[in-house]
Amino acid sequence: MRAYTGGVVEALQSLPTREKVRRARVRVEVEYARFEALRRALPAHEAEVLDEQWESTVTLRVQLPADGVAALERAAMDLTAGDCLFSLEDEDPAVSSR
Repeated sequence: MRAYTGGVVEALQSLPTREKVRRARVRVEVEYARFEALRRALPAHEAEVLDEQWESTVTLRVQLPADGVAALERAAMDLTAGDCLFSLEDEDPAVSSR
């Protein structure tokens, strides 16, 4: 039995591990003139664009670590001089791998 347990422990230790991170989805609406600055800021917040809608304004649906939502909102407001709409769509109760 001890040899089997040791083999299992060794096998488990050799498996790759990943950090689990709660994710949130947000919607950000900006004027065309402000879009590029916002887009360039997304990687610093580990934000991934899920969808873009180009109408009279640009609306992005973005997914990012849940603990970074407030920082992204502050950055969006700073980059657009407060001229954007920012809303939390949902926070995924399931966690995803980083």
